[in-house]
Amino acid sequence: MTRTPSGGAILCRTRAARQHCSFCYHVSVALCDARLEPGKTCDARLCERHRVAAGRDRDYCLDHAFTEPDQLELAFRGEA
Repeated sequence: MTRTPSGGAILCRTRAARQHCSFCYHVSVALCDARLEPGKTCDARLCERHRVAAGRDRDYCLDHAFTEPDQLELAFRGEA
């Protein structure tokens, strides 16, 4: 807190940084769940526009969405 000459006070605080989509500047809402190697996923930050939802709690970035065809097919049929 900083006191001003007129007797007031200025309270400064930092906001939590918002994470932005890896493909644009919109706020991210998900991470890519594509597996790159055992125990490691892509984790690209995704906004609603660049997110491909493939079932419950599973999302893919545009780079990986079509490398997981079985999951996407189930998602589009509503079975995932």
